[in-house]
Amino acid sequence: MKTSQRPVLAAVLGLLPVCVLLAVLNDSPIWVGLVSWVAASAVAVPLGLALTRLRSRSGQR
Repeated sequence: MKTSQRPVLAAVLGLLPVCVLLAVLNDSPIWVGLVSWVAASAVAVPLGLALTRLRSRSGQR
């Protein structure tokens, strides 16, 4: 795993308990929290990796 992917992975894993907790607190089943975590991860991972690429390219100028 590249070092640049670790913050993205940490953020996605950190979202898991938050999504499940929000689902439970809103009287929803746990699977709703898991589905929301998958949806948030589907946005966060490509966005985080794209921002990391842009940041590394701008540093090479």
